[in-house]
Amino acid sequence: AEANFLPLPTPSPAFTITSDGSIEPATAPIQRSGNTYTLTSDISGYTIVIERDYVVFDGAGHTIMGNGSSIGIFLRSRHGVTIRNTKVVNFDRGIEVFSEFFMSGTSGDNIFLDNAVEGNTVGIYLSYSGNSLLRNNSMRNNKRNLWVTGDYINDIDTSNTVNGEPVIYWVNQTGQTVPADAGFVALINCKNMKVQGLDLTNNGDGILLVNTTDSEVAKNRVRECEKGIYLMNCQRILISENNVEGNVEGIRLETSQSCVVTLNNIAENKQGVFGLSSSGNSFFDNVITRNSEDGFNLCGELNSTIRNNSVVDNNQTGINVFDSAGNSIVANRITGTIGSGIKLWYNANSNKILQNQLAANGIGILISDSGDNLLVGNNFTENSEWCLRLEGTQNNNRIYLNNFVSSKSERLPVSIPGIWSLQETKPGGGNVWDNGTAGNYWSDYTIRYPNASEIGNSGVGDTSYYINENNIDRYPLMKPVSAVTFDEVDNGDYDWPMFRANATRTGYVEAEAPNSNQLCWKFKTGGAVTSSPAVADGKVYFSSEDGYLYAVEVASGREVWRVHLGANIGSPSVASGKVLVTFNASYIVAVDAESGVQVWRQSLGEDAGFGSPLVVGSRIFVNGKRSVHVFNVEVGANLYNEEVNRLAFGGGVAPLAYDGNLILALVAAGDKLGCSAFEAANGYSRFWVNLGHSSIDLIKSGPSFGDGKVFAVNVDPEGYSTVYAMNEFGMPAWNRRLDGVTEASPAVAYGRVYVPTDKRVYAFNVTDGLVMWSYTVDGKGSVSSPAVADGKVFFGLDNGCIYALDAYTGELVWEYRTGGAVWSSPAISDGLLFVGSNDGYLYAIGRQPGNPETGTISLNVQYLFALGVSGALVVVGVLFYFKKHKPKSNGA
Repeated sequence: AEANFLPLPTPSPAFTITSDGSIEPATAPIQRSGNTYTLTSDISGYTIVIERDYVVFDGAGHTIMGNGSSIGIFLRSRHGVTIRNTKVVNFDRGIEVFSEFFMSGTSGDNIFLDNAVEGNTVGIYLSYSGNSLLRNNSMRNNKRNLWVTGDYINDIDTSNTVNGEPVIYWVNQTGQTVPADAGFVALINCKNMKVQGLDLTNNGDGILLVNTTDSEVAKNRVRECEKGIYLMNCQRILISENNVEGNVEGIRLETSQSCVVTLNNIAENKQGVFGLSSSGNSFFDNVITRNSEDGFNLCGELNSTIRNNSVVDNNQTGINVFDSAGNSIVANRITGTIGSGIKLWYNANSNKILQNQLAANGIGILISDSGDNLLVGNNFTENSEWCLRLEGTQNNNRIYLNNFVSSKSERLPVSIPGIWSLQETKPGGGNVWDNGTAGNYWSDYTIRYPNASEIGNSGVGDTSYYINENNIDRYPLMKPVSAVTFDEVDNGDYDWPMFRANATRTGYVEAEAPNSNQLCWKFKTGGAVTSSPAVADGKVYFSSEDGYLYAVEVASGREVWRVHLGANIGSPSVASGKVLVTFNASYIVAVDAESGVQVWRQSLGEDAGFGSPLVVGSRIFVNGKRSVHVFNVEVGANLYNEEVNRLAFGGGVAPLAYDGNLILALVAAGDKLGCSAFEAANGYSRFWVNLGHSSIDLIKSGPSFGDGKVFAVNVDPEGYSTVYAMNEFGMPAWNRRLDGVTEASPAVAYGRVYVPTDKRVYAFNVTDGLVMWSYTVDGKGSVSSPAVADGKVFFGLDNGCIYALDAYTGELVWEYRTGGAVWSSPAISDGLLFVGSNDGYLYAIGRQPGNPETGTISLNVQYLFALGVSGALVVVGVLFYFKKHKPKSNGA
């Protein structure tokens, strides 16, 4: 909000209605009748000043003409004044109502009727003047047509126009969409609103939201305003895909929480994004360029995330962090800044600066009078002054695994000026430059230390890198640090490497699937096969309740190897030539995919949750009862643990999903089900969504992403199931009550969400939740998660049957009856469907690879994950791949 802390002088020359009701000078062309003052002629070069409350100023259609400066009509700390029938032209501010609240002044209850305000710098300016009423005012060709600050409860209807388009000033509204022809937008105390597809220009605020929650501002163009998009005291606002150009401040969040700013183009403003005294906000995937001061400016910001933004060619600072704590600045590309790429100053403490690319800036990162920050994995190249500069009282910043690359061999790539005292200049100091085993890569290391050599094969040099006596990198790296990515592992011909096919867990894969229920082969084990198979390099991997992990050939069903692991073996995942699976409740093991020989194993320190390990590139994410455990695929090194909810117990943490940046899990928290999201790279929490009361022992399913939404199913204690649709930031889109109970995760494909229960299979439209079709089934309580491929939906039931339905119509394509309940989630590869049954068999249904398929059209269902669906998550608060309780009799 605007704040003027000096008394505003009364404009002059002026015609004044004084506090005692008199007119000064007496020659002014104003006629008084009681409390009504009427202008009797056009005037030029004078301001109308009103110093008396509860009067009416009637312009009688006359014009007040300015010279480009001063104010046309001026009210300071006034109440009950009416301004009507006046044309105000060519002033700095046409009509200004101003409250000197800082001097105990107040203003309000003023009325503006039938005025025309044209060609001014600011048309109508209401500053801390609430309960104003505006009717039939025309604002045209002003640089800022309408500007409201401070007290926002006003009555301004659509009879007011900006350049001929209606003013939308809504108070206490719910569930509305702003009309497409709006010329000004303000939403005050509103909820579940949409502002989309507008072209707004030349106002104080292009889009103003105050005390508003759970709303969306999307696909607008906002130009030439003081603040393009302004949020004040707001929560859970999504700002996406807007073009915000040529404003003083592009997007401003003030005292606002849990908002998301993503996919916006923010260019050629003075400040790109300004966050003031806000917390828990997320800024992702924006392009922020050519702003004359800062790309981002955070002041008093707490626990917010700035990730994967392109911050290019801004003038002063790319990301400016002042007196802010607990923020994460991750994986941004920051280039071409004349000043600093990232600047942390004046108590900017305990922030995380990770994996950013900082190139061709003046200074890569500047830290001043700030401490306890973490700088890891950043890449500094060709910054003209310094890669990193630390000034003032900066201590205990942890700096490691960064690449400091500089062509200025005559000086260090890092600058730490000394601290002056009365006696001497002391070394700036004491920061930590390694993690105890690895420090940073310095491009001048071998030049400064030509005799240094590598310690073993560690990649660490045997000579410390000296900056000053308080700043020494003890473990300098001999080679640059590779960027930590999730795409660095080649999984070869892995058709179905984990539960639901891939990390997004959509249950969809682009592959040929069986058109008939022809049995290709079946493989007998010594116990129920409740795990979900994985398929990779011509082999199917699965576990059985007989205590073995199996590998069999895809084409023939011939056993390749088996490994005895004991009780409670989960569903396997395959990555980097290894089969990964949890066993004996609290261990994860990696065995060689070709031989079955153990490569490594690790203890979780708690029971594992349902599901198979989630593999994302070189990392493995394992859900436990309370935490998510993260390991390196190759050697099993524990990278970090994320305690997703301190109240998690019983059903614990359900299987995990990945949307390209976040890990998501359903979590049992007391008697409620929640969806927890945290960043895959570092475990930093993003959001927590409460999905309501739930049956804890049914929380076994996990999330899926597809079509830009997150879908989750919850089963409440009364036995009702509900599917929830959220956007990828946890904001609600729709929900639908289901007939029956489900232990399945939804699948997402073809613009539909597929959710089976023990009574019906549903296909919902992903956008609005409309039921596209439903199919009645005869289940007995348990249903497997569906797989979708080749235009068909496959799933299994307690009745022992595997079903194939047409994904577009819901018609039955085929069914196949096994000898036991089907809790296993199917896998699909090379025209075959693989699924386990409680009768102890793994079934392969479809044509033999290389042979044409015969028989009736029919297919099976499973829990599938599909990377092919972009950006949406499906979460069901129930089962994943296997159940811990005894098989029920299915009467088959």
